[in-house]
Amino acid sequence: MILEIKVSESSIYCKRAEIVSGNGDEASAVFSFDKGWHGYAKTAVMFRVFGTQYSVPLDGDACPIPAALLKGAGRLYIGVYGALDGKTLSTGFTSVEVVAGAADGGTSEPPSAYAYTRLLEMVTEAVNGTRLLRDEMDTRLDGYREELENAEKERCAAEDMRMALEGERIEREAERIERELAREARENDASAEEEKRRLAENQRVANEEERIRSCVSKSYLDHFIATQLGEISSALDELHSYALDVAGGGAS
Repeated sequence: MILEIKVSESSIYCKRAEIVSGNGDEASAVFSFDKGWHGYAKTAVMFRVFGTQYSVPLDGDACPIPAALLKGAGRLYIGVYGALDGKTLSTGFTSVEVVAGAADGGTSEPPSAYAYTRLLEMVTEAVNGTRLLRDEMDTRLDGYREELENAEKERCAAEDMRMALEGERIEREAERIERELAREARENDASAEEEKRRLAENQRVANEEERIRSCVSKSYLDHFIATQLGEISSALDELHSYALDVAGGGAS
């Protein structure tokens, strides 16, 4: 007959609700411990109400149950403590009902002892239930805290990614604006050069027109002067001829 008992930190729980006394087979308790008990030398503590308390060292996380604790009806209480380098760990007690077998000649406990036993059972069950509930709540809280931490890490990672993308977007926008300003500057320079070229061309045309006008005026003046000089020269020639005629007595 084997009792399977689970130990988690200071909590202890037996998977069987009862065992039958009076069997010829030896009974043993097999424990499963969480990692917090690793390396500890463990000892099981067992007793019946108003009976002797037995301390049985565990070998390979198992130990025999003293035969005296399996006689007669009642409740068997089991706990564990451990020692490692001056440190100790201990649990509360779990219990299992010892049911009198058909061949067991044991007698029932007195009513007063039974009432005390039931009260102790109820208190022990309440304590164990509270510890199990606390362990379950601690596990849930640890899971919830882990979920919150993971969610916060994901949020921070997403925020970092968003900021990195926003930085890249701002950098690209700055480059675009810089290219746009450079293009506008080139266009303004080209417009200024075109305006200078246009003004220079207008000036050249105006100078050419002025030169042509100057040339026409000078030609006209030269022609006028030449014409006038010709006429004066002709008049002088006529006057000279007339003077020669007068001097020769041919003129009247």
